[in-house]
Amino acid sequence: MLSKIEVGGVNPAIRDLVRKYTEEAIHIFGENLRSIILFGSALEEGFCLRNSNINLILILHAIDAYVLERAFSLVRKGMKKKIVAPLCFTEEHIELSKDSFPMELLEIKEQHLALYGGDPFVAIEVPAAGLRLECEHQVKGMLVRLRQSFLELGPRAKGIDRLLLSSFSSLLPVFRTILRLRRESIPQDKEALIKRISELLCLDSEVFLKLLRHKEKREMIRPEGAVEFFNRYLHELTSLSLKIDHMAI
Repeated sequence: MLSKIEVGGVNPAIRDLVRKYTEEAIHIFGENLRSIILFGSALEEGFCLRNSNINLILILHAIDAYVLERAFSLVRKGMKKKIVAPLCFTEEHIELSKDSFPMELLEIKEQHLALYGGDPFVAIEVPAAGLRLECEHQVKGMLVRLRQSFLELGPRAKGIDRLLLSSFSSLLPVFRTILRLRRESIPQDKEALIKRISELLCLDSEVFLKLLRHKEKREMIRPEGAVEFFNRYLHELTSLSLKIDHMAI
């Protein structure tokens, strides 16, 4: 069974880590396990474990609390090495979720690697009808959560920093989805992606670029300027939400 593991396409820096995790998951779940999928930033060129996490999907025949409980120890060990708790699906759940999570499933389809078992994402067809609506839902929901969290945390720079970074990770898939809806090619380089979206929607690219560089620890946002930057970020997100709301598909 272990001979079926495919890690040749995994970044060499995390290949052994991913292989060991996969082997243990196979041992834990046995015949109930259909597939293990690596997805997200770990497959991007220039991936750096210091700034990003490793994301996995487990596809199982059956899922309940007792099945998941068997993986507690593995997940705890993985989290210490930046492998976040895996997403768990059955194949039926994936098929029935295409209209509920079209953006997320499309992101996975376009950037994933089957480490073990079959690959249900290769042939999945995601309807375009719900993509614009999900982009709008994501950005407007982000605005509401950011405002609420700012009220809870106050003007502390560390709290603002966490808010900015957590929301920014959810924003890049929205940018990619907007380009998909326009049938444009998607730049692999994140700075190029931000510049194209900003040009297309008349946004201030420097706000998003500065946050990207902050996330990658290339250009840090000064603590004393955190509230000012947060305000600029809210302004650009508001503009983005309005542009998506009026976007013709």
